[in-house]
Amino acid sequence: MMGGILASVGAVLTIVLNILLIPSLGFVGSAWATLGAYFGMTMLSYFVGQKYYPVPYSIHKLWLNFLLLFGIVLWLYFIQPQQLWIFVSAILYFVFFWIVERPDKNPRLSKLFNKKTLQK
Repeated sequence: MMGGILASVGAVLTIVLNILLIPSLGFVGSAWATLGAYFGMTMLSYFVGQKYYPVPYSIHKLWLNFLLLFGIVLWLYFIQPQQLWIFVSAILYFVFFWIVERPDKNPRLSKLFNKKTLQK
């Protein structure tokens, strides 16, 4: 029941944002509208989920990841660097992820890496 409501809210949000953004931005406006709708559905889903089944997420890490990725996307969109900078951005994000998540302290991530990799 709740999933249907969330999907309906997302559909309405997508339509409204498309009406607002497509005339000025074209197909890029549609992409931003879809991103905004998915972000809105994610936030709504998070808050509804926390009400019925609270999960102790590490919110500050999630927001740091989101803000860094959003900054990289804006940088790539507005600056439009060459292919090398896209690679550099991906490396910077991986380094940030490594620092924030610390695979040696996180059991979920430590399964991805063997002990030899973590000792280097």
